[in-house]
Amino acid sequence: MADTNKTAKVAADKVSTDKVAAETVAAEKVAGKKMLGTATSVLSETASAYVAGVSAITKSVFGVGQEIAQETLEHGKSSMQATCVRSLAEMQAGYVQHRLESSTVHVKTVADVASESFKNVYAPLFGLLKDRNAA
Repeated sequence: MADTNKTAKVAADKVSTDKVAAETVAAEKVAGKKMLGTATSVLSETASAYVAGVSAITKSVFGVGQEIAQETLEHGKSSMQATCVRSLAEMQAGYVQHRLESSTVHVKTVADVASESFKNVYAPLFGLLKDRNAA
């Protein structure tokens, strides 16, 4: 009779242990699916921000290019109307100085757009890393 009670107790303990193990596995699967869903969402946000950033930088660069082309065309037209070499040289010197000053502004503009795009691309990834470190 003692063996029967012992066997029943061992069997009950095994069922209990198996149940706990099954619940643990189920909980880990749910956590894994949640983490995978979060990672997928973050990667989607990052990809969207990357595409938007590349688009914004491209628009900024093309805007600068258009401005430079327009100014160069206007300078060429005004250079053709110069009456002497001295006035042409003065016009050229003024144009070069203007282009140098404008280039500084253009580089800053493109750098600001690129910096903002960089922040937008990496913000979801940094958030995911913070969540992971907190867990």
